[in-house]
Amino acid sequence: MEGSEKLKQSEAESSVEVGPDLVDPNR
Repeated sequence: MEGSEKLKQSEAESSVEVGPDLVDPNR
């Protein structure tokens, strides 16, 4: 169970990191 939660958190962090990264070059 802990592993699944850690994976979900990693995915959420990755999404947040890619979010601004994709908007930066688009600007």
